[in-house]
Amino acid sequence: MKKIFTFILLLFITLTVFSQDCNIGNETTNPDFTAGNFTENYLLGVNFTLPQVGVVHSLNIIGNGTGANFQMALYDDNGGIPNNLVTSTGIGTVGSGVISLPVSPEQIPAGDYWIMAIYDDNGSSTNQSNVDLTATTSIVYYTSLVFGSPIPANASSFATYAGQDFLYFAVISCGPLSVPSFEENSFSISPNPASEYIVVANLKEISKFEIYDLTGKKLIEKELSTSNNQIDISRLAKGTYLLKYGANSISKFVKN
Repeated sequence: MKKIFTFILLLFITLTVFSQDCNIGNETTNPDFTAGNFTENYLLGVNFTLPQVGVVHSLNIIGNGTGANFQMALYDDNGGIPNNLVTSTGIGTVGSGVISLPVSPEQIPAGDYWIMAIYDDNGSSTNQSNVDLTATTSIVYYTSLVFGSPIPANASSFATYAGQDFLYFAVISCGPLSVPSFEENSFSISPNPASEYIVVANLKEISKFEIYDLTGKKLIEKELSTSNNQIDISRLAKGTYLLKYGANSISKFVKN
């Protein structure tokens, strides 16, 4: 039985992790990008083209270590203008290098998308480019928004200006969302994403649950019941994990 589960887990990880990369945005810096000041309480960003259907997993910046708090959002496009909110992240802190904010995996069609970010403090949280004023990504859309307020569901009324690009990118796997259905789950997980704990609902009896990372390493094992149905995940690093129940029932959740 253990060998069967190991095979299933490896298959799940292979399909989840090693799908082809369809990332969009600016994943690396270059001399065109230099430090520039971001004004707090403005949600702003630029657009990029996804060439085929994919599944978005995270929104990211390349940070300059300012320590500011930030949040990101992804909008679809309508005629060159940001339109409906596709997904948004939790709040992160601007460190140095790539800072990744996970989102619940969501399938999105090919097309143009707007990657945006908002900061709670003025400063050079990431570098900007003012070089190619004719590029599609030099068109910026923005709106004034108090940091921590709900991300707007629609961006069609945002204001615009030309001449900048940002070190924002989205991690996207190519192809449709495909999670193997090993066994119909009789339980549900909430919240997802989660930061402190997850609640496993619809339990009918005392059951053993195990949490694995995407390398197949078991990190947590706990017996749950209807009166004790929480698992503390506060010590886990940010990322995607697998919750296993029984012989081959697996669900995925995100720690943010």
